[in-house]
Amino acid sequence: MILTKEVIPIAADEWTIAQGLVGYYRILKHAGIKVKLTDEGLLFDQEHLNNFEHYYFQFFLERYSVAKRDERVIRREFLKFKQASELDSKQAKGKIKAAKKGLDDRIKLTALDKVEKKFAETVATNRLVEVAKIIRNQKTYVVEMDEWIEEYIAALGELEINHKLTLNYFKAKVLSPYFGQVSILNVLNNSKTLKEQQAIFRKDYIDPLLADLELQKVMAQATSEQEILQYLESSVHEKAKGLKKQFKEMTIDQIQEYVSANINHCSFFETQWAFDQYSESHFSPLSMSAPKALNFYWGANSALTTPISKLAKMILFCAPAGASIVGDKSLFVQLEGRFEQLIHANDIYEIGRNKDKAFDEILFDLVTEQRTKAQQVAQSYLILEYSSDYNAKKTDLQYLHLTPGLCKLFDSTIHQQWFQRLNYRLRSQLVRSFLLYQDPKALIHSYLRMKLKEDYAANEIIYACLLRHYFLLFTRKGEKIMATDLEIGRKRIWSAFYAGLEMKKKLDEGKARSIAYRLLNAVRANDKKMFLDTTMRMYMSLQEPLPSVIMNVLDESKIDFPSVADSFIAGLISKEEEKKNEK
Repeated sequence: MILTKEVIPIAADEWTIAQGLVGYYRILKHAGIKVKLTDEGLLFDQEHLNNFEHYYFQFFLERYSVAKRDERVIRREFLKFKQASELDSKQAKGKIKAAKKGLDDRIKLTALDKVEKKFAETVATNRLVEVAKIIRNQKTYVVEMDEWIEEYIAALGELEINHKLTLNYFKAKVLSPYFGQVSILNVLNNSKTLKEQQAIFRKDYIDPLLADLELQKVMAQATSEQEILQYLESSVHEKAKGLKKQFKEMTIDQIQEYVSANINHCSFFETQWAFDQYSESHFSPLSMSAPKALNFYWGANSALTTPISKLAKMILFCAPAGASIVGDKSLFVQLEGRFEQLIHANDIYEIGRNKDKAFDEILFDLVTEQRTKAQQVAQSYLILEYSSDYNAKKTDLQYLHLTPGLCKLFDSTIHQQWFQRLNYRLRSQLVRSFLLYQDPKALIHSYLRMKLKEDYAANEIIYACLLRHYFLLFTRKGEKIMATDLEIGRKRIWSAFYAGLEMKKKLDEGKARSIAYRLLNAVRANDKKMFLDTTMRMYMSLQEPLPSVIMNVLDESKIDFPSVADSFIAGLISKEEEKKNEK
């Protein structure tokens, strides 16, 4: 029988599969192979599997190259050491020692602790270790060190060293949190060569998938029971013997009826047959082992309701390639729209991460890209950030939702300038609270208290108050938000801030700090009367009129109490007068 080849459309419905498809696409793109995309996903072509085990490993070897990572660190530390050696001061000795220690520690970690102790002796490993020891033994800078550093970097880049170091790294730090010790991740395979591990990957993921695809095609195209039985006689499919025994006395119609009634279809790809059950070996962050999955049983019949095909199994094994991974955290951007947009959104994050951009800066890139593309419908992003500990069977998963309303907040040039006025830590925490749809009131309050306690300038808090007020408006009113609402809130926040600044000039430092603490306690308890009573007493003691912004603090029809109160406190404890850069 001649089997016809066909492509299989795969839809990126669930985010786990979407991440796997993005990874599958990236792996093939890295190999120079063009994949046809559809609006919902992509077209899987069996031809992609011809050398896929090689493409898979090469992608991760390139992305997580230990040689490239170490080169950046070594050049940076060596430059510090070299510059410190040129200093002529009492501090030079300490700086030289600290810079040399950073350089020595990195070289020791890679060349001595890993290569010398755990690798077999070869010309390349001996060369690396020899140069490493020469560099570490040299305590002061000499011009020959420039050549030694270059020689060390070249030796580290040798394929037999770099590939083994990188292979051990991405298996332990990237793949294991997703899949535990399945297949190539079993510790017994760590000593095997790259080619041997590629062969294991093909045996466990590619060959079973090809057998599945062939079985389905035979069953679909066969015209008699003899064709089916003859195929099963020579088939390498894991279920071939069992099916042959079952079909032995059946007609073709009975066989087709049996297949329809008894063979499961994949929970992810409906057109594919499923002979496995979904577990942590397929995607650890959201899975569990069968004995512990009691809530998934129907009628206590010990049959899991989540069958999975070999195709889905392989796609999920590509999921780490689809995420942006920093340390132990994975991040994936999910959105409703064309699959090409999904790929592009994740590429924006990956490019930003490679350029060492902060999380909020990458968000600005996402929403700015949306604006430049002039999309007719505002996009909504679901950002999934998670880390998984396979051994502890524990996953920390956060859903960060970037809605069209939040896109408006992040997209504004003025708002981005406000974000940039904040220190990195406050900015990062504020952005995350927005994405989690949490009111950052407590966050702003804690920063005010910290600045008051440590006697730091609090001018930046005014921008946090402005952003919080706009966040509340954008998320609560959505498309119904009025420009006048934004304008009134902005003016009151600035008015409260400047009222605090003016009052600070008329109070001594101790008095201002004492009042600020009382006001902070009032805001924390949401005690508006206590706040108003404290400020009225303060103004009366100075025979000053109470500003209208304070008098109207109880009226929350246009702006909430904490926004005005925190702005006033920020002005009261600020170090210098903030320039009026707002019209």
